[in-house]
Amino acid sequence: SYAKWCRQRGDLPGAASAVKQAAALAPDDPETLLASFEIFLAERKLDEAAGVVRTAMEKYASDDRIIRAAAMLAIQQAAPARAIEILQDGIKKAGPQPALAFMLADLLLQENQLAEVDKAMDMLKESLGSSNPAIGMLEARLLIARQQWLPAKQKLERVRPLVTASADLTRQVNLLLGQCHEQLGQYDEQLEANRRVLGDDPTSLAARVGAATALAASGKPE
Repeated sequence: SYAKWCRQRGDLPGAASAVKQAAALAPDDPETLLASFEIFLAERKLDEAAGVVRTAMEKYASDDRIIRAAAMLAIQQAAPARAIEILQDGIKKAGPQPALAFMLADLLLQENQLAEVDKAMDMLKESLGSSNPAIGMLEARLLIARQQWLPAKQKLERVRPLVTASADLTRQVNLLLGQCHEQLGQYDEQLEANRRVLGDDPTSLAARVGAATALAASGKPE
């Protein structure tokens, strides 16, 4: 849509104008409601975004996109427990949609609710299969959260060749590998993992810190 095109180019006023025109024609259309929500969220107008979510939930309570929008709003309102509740209720209504289960697992990991992460992972494996690289990433993060560094490293090494088509996932894998190598005392490998990130993104602060830590641990403080 034109609104999405404007947003991708950083033209929020243009996107807002396009959404307003769409809302005049079809105010209750789910695409229009989602576009309005995204604009309000980008503008940090959380009260207006909440109003859109309420309307959308009344009409499309089992639409996984609407459920994710409601959870995203709760996160922006610094209410992660509420976001988790929204996603869990949404899964009961809409079924184990992968997008909902992924968002739930990610949030549970951030909140260190590791036993609940296992349940979300089981849902994902049932719908996508255990060989999906995104599931492998979540498994590695769960192992890291449990400080199981060697199994996490081994999992990431298996996932890495499967995500080369995605620069973002490749960066995440390398950063996580760097953490594992650091905890295992493998400083040369830690440096290499972080240098791979810096090769694609020289501005990455996490990779610079990781590389500097590896060099210092290797006796190269300069």
